[in-house]
Amino acid sequence: MKEKFKPMHSKENMPAKSVDSGTALVKKIKLLFLFLLLTLIVSLGACGSKLKLSQPAYRVAMGLLNTCARKDPAALAKLRASLENQSEVKEGQIADDEKDLLLSIIKQAEDAQWEKASERVRQLLDYQATSNSGNSPTQRHQHR
Repeated sequence: MKEKFKPMHSKENMPAKSVDSGTALVKKIKLLFLFLLLTLIVSLGACGSKLKLSQPAYRVAMGLLNTCARKDPAALAKLRASLENQSEVKEGQIADDEKDLLLSIIKQAEDAQWEKASERVRQLLDYQATSNSGNSPTQRHQHR
């Protein structure tokens, strides 16, 4: 009996394609997208510490630093309400970018990330001091 010749490119000789390989590719693409998105968010968060604050926003930041140090959720809620309803915000004395940055730090503290929120507000305040005098008050306070 002669065996019938089967071309190499016939369906019978091709390995079965798995549906899993397609979903694996989609998962890899989703993970890559998530990684890139997180990288962007982190880099934007770092840029926020270079924002020059107005006096009203600076006072809010000082209150936020103290609230984070005490890990006081009630004071944090009052600070959020105050920032969202302050007349300085409504009158434009606190700019939208200042408000957004401070609210993002407040959100971090509300999510029980007190140390990260504290570090962010400390960097923000340090930038205010170093951009004015070249000497950071929070650094001076830490070395006492």
